[in-house]
Amino acid sequence: APRPVGILAPALVVLVCRWLLRGGGLLCLFHELPGLYCPGCGSGRAALALLHGHLWEALGHNPLLFLLGVPCGVLLAREYLR
Repeated sequence: APRPVGILAPALVVLVCRWLLRGGGLLCLFHELPGLYCPGCGSGRAALALLHGHLWEALGHNPLLFLLGVPCGVLLAREYLR
């Protein structure tokens, strides 16, 4: 029998992606309070740019996302599908 997390996790990812693509923004309390960008902000802006298909913009926000994020995403997807 499928586990609830195995069904809910992909559904949550789809819902969050749809919300971001329709203009929803990212919230970072570290940025909101002192006005500085945290390391996660660059990753969030890069992921949002990728969702919109802006590859070069995403690369400018956080090049490390491509070096680490893509292989990690592939490994996570492979483990999930296994």
